[in-house]
Amino acid sequence: ACVGQVMTAEFGSHMVQCGVRSGGNVNAAATCMSSLEHLPYACGVCLGGLIHCGAVNCLRQCCFGRCSSSSSCLQCNAQHCAGDFVWCAGVPPPRRLQAIDDPVVV
Repeated sequence: ACVGQVMTAEFGSHMVQCGVRSGGNVNAAATCMSSLEHLPYACGVCLGGLIHCGAVNCLRQCCFGRCSSSSSCLQCNAQHCAGDFVWCAGVPPPRRLQAIDDPVVV
């Protein structure tokens, strides 16, 4: 669903923003990410699932959205959420640690 899609340079902040806005709800997060990242809804659903998984499994390690780039947050998401995202999206999760002007191609 996300093969060949280009994520914006603001991808990481959009993930946090949509996670907070949606309260971790998959459908709300999917709509938010599709809109902010200009992605097909099917890809947004995969990202919504990633947000939901992170909210369920990694909220504490990610400081409730305040340290989403920390090693403990990234490790938790990789351990608990990456596999389902790959199954859904057809690509690994985009790295959240990107240079400000470096778009993410997945």
